[in-house]
Amino acid sequence: MGTFYVTLEIGDPSGARYREIRALVDTGASYTTVPGSILKELGVEPHTARQFVLADGRRIERPVGRTWVRFDGLEEVTLVVFGEE
Repeated sequence: MGTFYVTLEIGDPSGARYREIRALVDTGASYTTVPGSILKELGVEPHTARQFVLADGRRIERPVGRTWVRFDGLEEVTLVVFGEE
């Protein structure tokens, strides 16, 4: 498992407007976490909340939604977790 940074784009739910971000990729992660303020700015709405266990053992609950992610010329709708700033 490892980590590295990439530049990718997070889109609004219709895929019409994107915002470029520098993202930390964790090869062991299962979800895409984006600062909640960016998702709200793009009009992404949470449709559920899920619990997550952090590396230090703490349990947290975060809203989860769906929106477009664009990287290296590819676009896909994916789950996004509304993360902290």
